[in-house]
Amino acid sequence: MYSRESSSSDLDKEKIVYVFGHQSPDTDAICASIVAANLEKEMGNINQVIACRLGNLNKETSFALEYFNFPPPTLIEKASEADEVILVDHNNPGQSAKDIKQAKVVKIIDHHGLSGFSSPEPIYILTEPVGCCCTVLYKLYKDNDIPITKNYAGIMLSAIISDTVLLRSATTTQRDVKTANKLAKIAGVNLEEYGKLLLTKGTEISDISDKDLVFQDSKEFGVGDEKIQISQINSYNVQEPLDRKEGIKKVMKEFMDKKKDIVLFVFDILDIYNMDSYAIVLGPRKKAVESAYHVEIGEDDVVFLKKVASRKKQLYPDIAHRLIDIQKKEKKNKTEN
Repeated sequence: MYSRESSSSDLDKEKIVYVFGHQSPDTDAICASIVAANLEKEMGNINQVIACRLGNLNKETSFALEYFNFPPPTLIEKASEADEVILVDHNNPGQSAKDIKQAKVVKIIDHHGLSGFSSPEPIYILTEPVGCCCTVLYKLYKDNDIPITKNYAGIMLSAIISDTVLLRSATTTQRDVKTANKLAKIAGVNLEEYGKLLLTKGTEISDISDKDLVFQDSKEFGVGDEKIQISQINSYNVQEPLDRKEGIKKVMKEFMDKKKDIVLFVFDILDIYNMDSYAIVLGPRKKAVESAYHVEIGEDDVVFLKKVASRKKQLYPDIAHRLIDIQKKEKKNKTEN
C-alpha cells in the first residue's frame, strides 16, 4: 500500500521532485500530475514537489483547469532538469520526457500495461486496470485518509470523464463509475451535465492547426523491433476533421519522413456520439490495421472502425497483436528461404 510510512523513506526530502505525465498530454496526464504532487505534499513526503507537463494544454484540459481554478503545470522538456521524478499516466520511456533514462524515477502511478521501463533499483510502482490514472489516485487519497477538496475533486473527475468518454469507453470499470459519482458530489457538479460540457470543449478544432490537431494526444508504441504512432481526437462532428484529411496526412507524412523508425501512423477520430471511429492510416504496415479489424483502408487512407473507441484497450493491442503476427511470419519465411 502507498502510505505515509512506506513511501516517506523512498524520497530524499532535500531533493526537488518533478511529477509529470506523458508527452502530448491529455486531461488525465495533466490532472494526475497536479493531483499526485498534492498527494505527496499532503503526506509530508517531500519538501519541494512540482507538477509539470511535457507539452501544451488542449482545449478540454484548459477548460477543466480554469473551471476549478488551477494554473497550468510547469512546462519542461528534459528529464535531466529534474533531481528526481514521479511518472503518472504512463510508464513507457518513448512517451516520457527526453533523456528520461538519465533521471532518477522514484515512483510510477499508472493505469496502463508495463511497457519498456526498467530501473536499476527497487522503486514504488502502482498500475491498476482502470479507465483513468486519477481513479488510482482517488484510491490513494482514501487509503491514506487525505481529504479531497472541491477543486481537486473537480480535476480528478474531469480526467475520468475525459479518459472514459463520460464513462462509455471500453476502458471504463465499475471503480471509475463509482469514483466519478463520488467526485462529482464533492466537486458540486452534475456528472452528466459537466461531462458533456467538458467533452464539447475538447471537440472544438476550428482554430487548431493541422499539426497541433495531430499531436494534441499522440503516443508512440514499440511493437517487436518496430514502432507505431497512434493519435486520437474526440469529435461530435467527424466530418469536420475528415474534411481536413489532406492537411492531416501531410503532417503525418512529414513526421514519418523525419522519424524513419515509425512504420505505422494511425490518426483516430472518435465519434463520441456513436462511439465509433474513423481512422486515417499511413505507413508500410497498414495491413496490420486491415487484419486487426477485417477491413480495407480506402484509397484516401481512411477506414471506418465500428465500435472501436479506446486506444489503450482496442486500437493499440489489436493492431500490435496483428503486427507481431506479421513480423513472426516474415521472420519464418526469411529463415525458410
